[in-house]
Amino acid sequence: MSNASFLAEVFAPEAQRAQENKFERYGLLHNPFPGREQEFHSFVFGQSQAKDQLRLRMEQFVADGRISSVVVEADHRVGKTNFLKHYNSKLTQVFDTTLQPNSTGPRLLPFYTNVYEYDFFFLYSRVVDRIPEGLLYALGDGLKDESLPLDSPETELAHALRKMGREWSTAGFDDGQRWERVRVLQRWLRGGFRSLTKAEREVLGVRDNISNTPVGSRFLRDLMNLLRSRELLGGIVLFLDEFERLVGAGVSRGQQDRYLNDVRNFISDFQQGAFFCFAITPAALQELHQIYPALPPRLGTSLPLLGLRTETEAVQFAREYEKWFRKQAEVQIPALKKPVAGWPELIGDAIIGHVYLRLRDRFGPSVPQGHFLAGLRDQVETLV
Repeated sequence: MSNASFLAEVFAPEAQRAQENKFERYGLLHNPFPGREQEFHSFVFGQSQAKDQLRLRMEQFVADGRISSVVVEADHRVGKTNFLKHYNSKLTQVFDTTLQPNSTGPRLLPFYTNVYEYDFFFLYSRVVDRIPEGLLYALGDGLKDESLPLDSPETELAHALRKMGREWSTAGFDDGQRWERVRVLQRWLRGGFRSLTKAEREVLGVRDNISNTPVGSRFLRDLMNLLRSRELLGGIVLFLDEFERLVGAGVSRGQQDRYLNDVRNFISDFQQGAFFCFAITPAALQELHQIYPALPPRLGTSLPLLGLRTETEAVQFAREYEKWFRKQAEVQIPALKKPVAGWPELIGDAIIGHVYLRLRDRFGPSVPQGHFLAGLRDQVETLV
């Protein structure tokens, strides 16, 4: 063997080196517990009161279609983002299923964001982007020779939809042209920097671009009502996370007033077909009451999330989380075959309890789930 042969291993590409998974003997892909600032949105533990209230309000929304809203309250790292993303993910799966042929049940279109940018028009544009082109195509297909039951029958939106309906039944107007018309309509509805050229507006049958929130909100409301009347959509569910960003130090008072006023008007415009789920810290909600008292009453029923309050609850949470994570590993790596005696314990109950008690000294009687998981992660790294 050459004296330099060991260098072959030193300079081998990373992909060629055997990667040892020290967690494989536990039936895991890696340390299951997320670190600080990492999310775990596919898993929601406990929070039965908030879950029950959310389900009740959504059942009412599905039944009557009337606008409804809830506000999820909790301090940082208690689990607001995971709660919202969990149900956004679940609704997305159901929505994709209901778009299949011969499907039944209401189609609820979910939308999640925690990005608000400089004004509400940005958020409005992203909501429009979320509407599947297939729904607009189906709407155009159903507008052949039909009148439009719109609240505002002479708006630019009404003109565009009537023109689209006439085109759909015109001889020679092929499928490719129909899809292109749908895309132009959606670009026009977005407004802002994606506005149409004069020639494109003429093709669509409108004179002006949408350049402000009030106009866009009314058009979006009319479009949603039309989709609902055609039974193409049951409504839209808006998960607005980290709403405290609108009352943060980096937002001027003038910008706050404009944005919050637009949010209030947006909620007021949608009397049917929209369900709002806000998430905010209690301190920010209190500040919102002070700086803009007209908005908090519109945020709806309060759904407080709770931290871990007992050592027993903390152990149960850790065990349920590890069990859930192991199921994901079994799906991703079928070769991980469970031993006859079962997988060995990753971390003992006593150590889990110690992590909880240490954090309780820091946070008080309610330990945020995110901080607890990060503490478990650090502890596991020292043991495995």
